[in-house]
Formats: sequence, C-alpha cells, structure tokens
Amino acid sequence: MASDEESIKPEASPASEFQSGRRDKRTYQEFASERLGMPLSKDIEAIRTVVLAYQDAMNASSTDRVMALYAPDGVIMPQHSQARIGADAVREAYEDTFSAIAFQVRFNVEEIVPTNADWAFARTTSFGRTKTKAGGGGPEANQELIVFQKIGGEWKISRFCFCTTNPAQ
Repeated sequence: MASDEESIKPEASPASEFQSGRRDKRTYQEFASERLGMPLSKDIEAIRTVVLAYQDAMNASSTDRVMALYAPDGVIMPQHSQARIGADAVREAYEDTFSAIAFQVRFNVEEIVPTNADWAFARTTSFGRTKTKAGGGGPEANQELIVFQKIGGEWKISRFCFCTTNPAQ
C-alpha cells in the first residue's frame, strides 16, 4: 500500500525530468513538446515576440504598450521595492518609472521554458543606458525572470521580476 506521501506526489514537470538525467540529443523544446504532447516552436516564438515588444515599449517610455503585454492580474517585482500587484498598481509603477527615467535597452532571451500549454517562463538579460529627467543616467544591466500565461490564445506577462547586474557603487 502506498503511503500518503507517495499517493500525493505530483507528476514531474518536463523541466525537472529533462534536467534529472533523461537527456539525449534532443533540445529541451523537443523533449517538452513530446512530453506535453504539443508543438512548442510557435509558443516559444510568440513569447520571444512579447519580450521584444516589451523592450520596444520600454525604449518608447510607453505605459500603454507595456500594459498591453501584461495579464490583468500581472505583478511586477522590482529590486529593492515591494511587488506591485494588479493592473492599476503595475500601471502606476511604469508611469512613475517613465516619468523619471528614459531607457535605451536591449533584451536577450537566454531561455524560454514552457511548463504546460498555458504557462511558461523566460530568463532574460538586458543592457543599455538610462537617462534621468534630472539630467543624470548611465549604464543599465539587469537579469529578469518573466512568467507568462496564455490568455485567450495570447501570451501575456503574468509575473516580472528583475535585479541589476551592474556592480555596486
């Protein structure tokens, strides 16, 4: 008879199975596509497109364009700040940011990992320059972890967490 712990053990995710040694010559996307029973290349490209649209919205200081990429219950978790939860709070965070800082950044997608048909995460890095409205500015470099949710057939940013990779001054 199985113990209670064994009977409620969740099924391993494709990512954990792939990383636990069941590797062969397939890429993670091929492995996950087979494991999840769905083609992933279109989803991966769609998520990559969202990341690049986010980059362009940041560089344009466009709160409306950023918000179009977020899920209605989205969350942003900036370094050294409290999480901003929900569309109104996320909008306010970007409005505050864009009123003080202009960005010229580029995002690199390091990996995109679908976890099922409706959820995925991406690990990105970004670099470039900022210019403050007060006249300062300088180099900008971050690493980001972005959780995506498919809503109505479109990938949206559900959770966005970032921290600087610039050395402490």
